Amino acid sequence: MPYDFYKYLQQPNSPRTLKDMPPISIKKRNTDKFILYDRGKVRLDYIAGQVYNDETLWRVIMWANPEYFVEFDIPTGATVRVPYPINDVLSEITQQLVDYASQ
Repeated sequence: MPYDFYKYLQQPNSPRTLKDMPPISIKKRNTDKFILYDRGKVRLDYIAGQVYNDETLWRVIMWANPEYFVEFDIPTGATVRVPYPINDVLSEITQQLVDYASQ
């Protein structure tokens, strides 16, 4: 089952209303992986599927590379950081979302 980032953003009095997604920053780890990106041969969902066994976690890779606004901004030949291990990364993201939602 895909990880649900949005469940932390639901408004308590209106579960169908969500707060905006805050900016997410992912700290660098010695265990991070680095991939040479080739736009014509690979996409972030494919990388997420290979590294995390979950294609829906492509956005984690985008958050780890804030110099790019969308995947199409990533040039061929760029080194893309893939934060790892995913359980630690998801805990870090969850904490940011919980903190944001409580404001």
